[in-house]
Amino acid sequence: MDRYRRYKCEDFASDMDFIRWVQQPDSESDTFWSAFMQLYPELEDEIYNARNIVQSLTLDKLELPETDVRILWNKIDTDTKKPSRKKLLITILTSAACIALVFGLWNLHNNKTNFSTDQSVLSDYIPFSGSIPDTDVQVILADNSRHNISGNNVDLQYDEEGRLVVNKKNEIRQEISSGVKNTLFNQVVVPWGKNSSIVFSDGSRLWLNAGSRATYPVEFADDSREVMIEGEAYFEVAHNAGRPFKVKTGNILVTVLGTRFNINAYPEESTTAVTLVSGSVEVGADGRKTVLQQDQMLSVDKLTRQQTVRTVDVYDVICWKDGLMQFHSENMKNILQRIERHYAIRFAIDRSAEKTVKESFVSGKLDLKEDVEEVLKTIESLAPIKYKRTNNQVLIRKI
Repeated sequence: MDRYRRYKCEDFASDMDFIRWVQQPDSESDTFWSAFMQLYPELEDEIYNARNIVQSLTLDKLELPETDVRILWNKIDTDTKKPSRKKLLITILTSAACIALVFGLWNLHNNKTNFSTDQSVLSDYIPFSGSIPDTDVQVILADNSRHNISGNNVDLQYDEEGRLVVNKKNEIRQEISSGVKNTLFNQVVVPWGKNSSIVFSDGSRLWLNAGSRATYPVEFADDSREVMIEGEAYFEVAHNAGRPFKVKTGNILVTVLGTRFNINAYPEESTTAVTLVSGSVEVGADGRKTVLQQDQMLSVDKLTRQQTVRTVDVYDVICWKDGLMQFHSENMKNILQRIERHYAIRFAIDRSAEKTVKESFVSGKLDLKEDVEEVLKTIESLAPIKYKRTNNQVLIRKI
């Protein structure tokens, strides 16, 4: 265990025991890594980031003819002869990305069907592409054309014929034959500091928080409505018993008929959470299915896979869509992370303030429509810290 205490993200991500634990966990490895993180909590972020890297390279759910696999792996073996650890990691990432691309193209070529209700197929069939943009909300159509839309709150609405109207005045045209509309996908990507809402042709609506994205078919299938989310989204689903609404994020699949709920699934956060506002949802995660009741939140720890259901004040969870942030005994580090996304700023925590930020649990309410300086002053009053802002960088020190 001691050999890992000086590891960084790239060291964990290139360690075969670590990779084996991420991809094929068992009770022994779970016990080891849980004990390690308790012993060295300062390495939690390094482990979390390394785990994300390893998970992004998991290819066991995809298939390719054996001869093609052998050729690709021979290429990796040739390219990775005796490099340094950091060079090895970069080479593995590059080679695995090439394999993922080939596998993805082969799978797409051989799977011209609608979304499957199997969640592993969902994740393989509609992978996200590209990074979060810096300034404008971006609509990426099925033909890969990209449309940048300025403004802090972008409203997108599909009419019954599938036409997309932006902010109730501008139309984005998409010429696709009707027979393939439910096998092709559009994507909406929201940068930090912005929000967007989407009204689908069936009347369902979702709100996307800052730093989030949604992927969905150009037209829902006759027997289901399926969307994929990264980041945070709030849904109001139009009831239709014959067309269940499914939301996929990571290894979680939420199935509903008509309800209101919130999903928080930012890649950089340690948990994924589904919160039910009204109605009923079934959440499938890691082979378990949980039916939530009103005002309940299901949290799934990405590292340990532990699932927790608890009753919450739902407005604390969903008030972001109204430009507010409410919190009750919430960790200061989590609050700063949420403010970063909303105002597109970056916090740097001085060593003197690290313990204070990590151990401070505060309650309060922030009006996110206020200028960032006013919000920072409020944060400064909640804990024994002070800030210094330079452009979009904010340094936090202990008083």
